[in-house]
Amino acid sequence: ADRMGVMVIAGWACCDAWQHWPVWGEEQYTVAAESLRTQVRRMAPHPSVILFMYGSDVNPIPRAEENYLKVFRDERWSSPIVASAANDTSAISGPTGVKMSGPYAWVPPRYWLEGADKRLLGGSFGFLTEGGPGAAVMPFESMLKVAPESELQDPATSKVVNFHTGNPAGLFYDLRFYNPPLEQRYGVARTTRDYFDKAQLAAYEAQRSFFEGYSARKYQATGVIQWMLNSAWPSNYWNLFDFFLNAGGGFYGAKKGCEDLHPTYNWVDGGVSVVSSRYSQANVTLTASLHHPAGEELWNTTTTAAVGPDSATGTLVKLPPMATPALLRLRLWEGGAAGAAVSDQVYWLPVEDDKLDWDN
Repeated sequence: ADRMGVMVIAGWACCDAWQHWPVWGEEQYTVAAESLRTQVRRMAPHPSVILFMYGSDVNPIPRAEENYLKVFRDERWSSPIVASAANDTSAISGPTGVKMSGPYAWVPPRYWLEGADKRLLGGSFGFLTEGGPGAAVMPFESMLKVAPESELQDPATSKVVNFHTGNPAGLFYDLRFYNPPLEQRYGVARTTRDYFDKAQLAAYEAQRSFFEGYSARKYQATGVIQWMLNSAWPSNYWNLFDFFLNAGGGFYGAKKGCEDLHPTYNWVDGGVSVVSSRYSQANVTLTASLHHPAGEELWNTTTTAAVGPDSATGTLVKLPPMATPALLRLRLWEGGAAGAAVSDQVYWLPVEDDKLDWDN
């Protein structure tokens, strides 16, 4: 991590003995403190470690927190520490300054920027320690390694497909939150293969908009951790690449959304801006064009801009009203519009905006 510039946020695992403080005895308090001490000594020399969350998902009870803080003081730990990954306040260390508000299920692309404007839930503001657009159906090729195609017929109700999801005792034990919006947005699957292909398209769109939303609002949005990178078994939830190391639509959507020089569409106000993660100014040419789904070009415009280092521009282009669904193509060049574009991507836009029910 040090050599490759990968930032590490460390801490105790959630949902297990580290958070079972009501049943701790003297032995557990001692083991917890000394376990922290060994971790601190191992990690302190590494510049890649930027934060330690010593309560995981929940603030520790006072005695446990006092023991942890004493270890950090004794070992002269110099990196930031946070009581937990949740938006909470400790009576000892104060507010965490982060949020763990999800979502963990599919949301439409406008969720991130609308949520930021309304300061709600996982919208792109603050530091989101855990969140993402939920289900990540494996590519068809991976599902065939799990079961024969005969057992994957009607994937929306397939016992095999739904088995490979989340905890049977939790909320995400099947794809009931995912399949209705998939069908509404992309149409009824004509074949088994069509279902899995549409799922990859949905994952691409969802992950791209997630990273775009947080990047476009830097530094109102100060950071985000995508839940999650991969799974320890063949799962149709929460992964950018699956158990078989097969990269699906979500992987490529995240990759596209994290381009270091990236034109992005604002799903709330219909504008187009450019986000830069570079550390020097970029002089760019941006072309936006709308196309009928059959391919006919309906509208286009070109503009230029100077994009500052590590910044997001304001609106550079505003789309005209649309009477039919359309494809939006954004192309970006450094300097003039010649040669290969540094970014070239397509959005599929409905006539009516998605409507989010924030109360539910």
